[in-house]
Amino acid sequence: MSKSDDNSKHTNLPFIKLQVVSSIFTITPPGTLFRIPVSGHSLPVLIDMSDMSSVYDSIFTGSLFDPLTPLISADGLSFVNRSSLVLNYLAPKGFFMVASNENSVNPAGTGNIKVALSTTTLLYYNDVCS
Repeated sequence: MSKSDDNSKHTNLPFIKLQVVSSIFTITPPGTLFRIPVSGHSLPVLIDMSDMSSVYDSIFTGSLFDPLTPLISADGLSFVNRSSLVLNYLAPKGFFMVASNENSVNPAGTGNIKVALSTTTLLYYNDVCS
């Protein structure tokens, strides 16, 4: 016995067109200056890939450095949560937070975060603004 389609009451839907785009995406955090009180921490430095996430993992690795001497790490600053983020289409958002150490040699110092991106689809992303 075969199934009927209820006397042709169902209509075939039209084909859905898909377009693969190869745009270059730039990942930009919402702010570029974060103030940190002595022995406090920054607001979250948000990385949002909601509009550009890939099925492949995108790994963001942050490193702190002194802007005056880029080869030296920023004295008295450290990551609160983690220095690496793994983002993908299931988890497209993440953040870095930085804390200052009250015992820092230079409590009024500054630092920069350099963020490096590694992913299988790296050629579709510009450098991460840091």
